[in-house]
Amino acid sequence: SRCSSASMPTASPSATATRAQSRFEHRWTPGDRTIDVLGGRVLDQNGEFQGWVVQFTDRTEELRAAEAERQRIEEELATAAANTRIKVALDNVGSAVMVADTDNTVIYANHSAMELFRDAEADFRSRIPDFDVRNMLGGSIDRFHRNPSHQVDLLAQLKGPHRADMEIGERSIRILAVPVVDHHNCLETIILKGRPPE
Repeated sequence: SRCSSASMPTASPSATATRAQSRFEHRWTPGDRTIDVLGGRVLDQNGEFQGWVVQFTDRTEELRAAEAERQRIEEELATAAANTRIKVALDNVGSAVMVADTDNTVIYANHSAMELFRDAEADFRSRIPDFDVRNMLGGSIDRFHRNPSHQVDLLAQLKGPHRADMEIGERSIRILAVPVVDHHNCLETIILKGRPPE
């Protein structure tokens, strides 16, 4: 069959094979494709050169997938670095900050929050007898409300900041709950900030 010149790889000094070579390799990029070309010499029974056998391997999809994976890893690393900077900042702010997931499970509490709960542990036990600040992470924020089912419904429908005062023993704490949504406007996490009421 006859092939047009546009469909054949263009020879270059690095890709040109001579009879002295036993094999050659070349990467060919016609259009948006990437094709690896591997050639080997063909000899007769007397060791005389007869020609070349050439193998073409289309690497386009493989290389695209590898590039997409590289970009994904870079984005994840950049996101992780940004999250680390945010966590360091939150760890050291003066206000008590907690983060809960969509199941209302506490997934983060900064130093000020942990200090607040340690100082008020006895007061919290007046409402929650088995309260232990060491087990706060991984626990539910619903247990802090006198009516847990009401809080579940309230947080599930949270569309903007919500303020509430919580009386714990002799302490009064003002809670600010802020929903965090993704680009589909779906709830991802809830940030809770606590401080004495003004």
